[in-house]
Amino acid sequence: MYLYEKLGDRKVAVVKEITKLHETTYLGTLGSLQIENPKGEFVIVVDKNLKEKEFPLSEIEHINLYINKGYSKKDAIKIVAEERGVNKNSLYKYTIENNK
Repeated sequence: MYLYEKLGDRKVAVVKEITKLHETTYLGTLGSLQIENPKGEFVIVVDKNLKEKEFPLSEIEHINLYINKGYSKKDAIKIVAEERGVNKNSLYKYTIENNK
């Protein structure tokens, strides 16, 4: 329940006794997956958010928003990358390719 409350309803894979003789894999979502006997060792893999964040601004507009607030371009890209959940290097490359 804790993961569901913090992360929302995301896809999840739960593997019991991974790499062992009685390895069992459960697939579902955080809100619906039920494991009958939750004893033993588990590995939990949670998918990134099912619902992409919607931003009213383009990447460039989002970066410029922080630059206009006084952040350096480097810091603005870092903040925007974190907020959007993207790699800052790819975001930087995007700004270069679009001459911004």
